[in-house]
Amino acid sequence: AVRDDNRLGKDFRRLNDKVVAAGGRRLILRQLRHSAINHALDCGATMEGVKSATAHASDRTLQIYVRRSAKRAAKVQQLRGII
Repeated sequence: AVRDDNRLGKDFRRLNDKVVAAGGRRLILRQLRHSAINHALDCGATMEGVKSATAHASDRTLQIYVRRSAKRAAKVQQLRGII
């Protein structure tokens, strides 16, 4: 696992260098993870599916990355039969 993490870090640094060289803003890996989680949920992924894909142990940990969305909240309430 450590070897994979090191490789990901090197690949991410190379990508970041290319983005900056092209005139873009430096990327932050945590922000990309946050965006990916929210896009998955906006596209209809379940919280369990996202939790499994991101290897989070609990919903509480995953909630750190999830932005509050009125649209998503309404969808969840509809699925639960509340509205």
